[in-house]
Parts: sequence; structure tokens; C-alpha cells
Amino acid sequence: MDITKYTVVTSDDFGKFEDRVNQLIGDGWKLQGGVTATALPDTEEKLLHVQWSQALVLPARAVSLARAEEEDEPLPIDFPAEEDVVILPEEKRSMPGA
Repeated sequence: MDITKYTVVTSDDFGKFEDRVNQLIGDGWKLQGGVTATALPDTEEKLLHVQWSQALVLPARAVSLARAEEEDEPLPIDFPAEEDVVILPEEKRSMPGA
């Protein structure tokens, strides 16, 4: 897998952490390894808080698809008729080599 970007999502708030990771997954990012939870001491109040982290990578294919969607313009429904083109009836059409 060709990787275009790498990021690490980190938060002390598990809800916000989970929302951000889910958002990135929806945007084509892939999880890189497992989630980590680190207990960090709060020196002023002698309490612990947890910091959540998740690494993610953006495959090159996801970037090219996103660019294609951004640049995608609808094709016209009817193409203008060309005056020099003659369309043969089906019974007169033949496949090359048939």
C-alpha cells in the first residue's frame, strides 16, 4: 500500500477522540496499529488522566479518489450530433473479424 500521509490522533476526551478517528476513517484513512491509552499524572492535584492515541495512514488510492470526486463534473446527457456521421441499421453492422 502506498501511503500518502500519516497522522496520530491524541485526546484526553475519549468521546472527541472516537469522533475524530471515525471521521478520518470515513474520509479514507486506515488504522495503523492499535489504540493506546496512557495514564498521565496531574502533578497539581495528584490525580491521573488518560490520554488516548491512534495512528492512521492515508493510502494513495484514497487521495486519488478524493481528487477525482472534487474534480468530477457531470457529463452532458445529450452530445451534439455530428453531421458527417452516418449510423447504419443494425442488420448492416458487422464486427471486425466476424
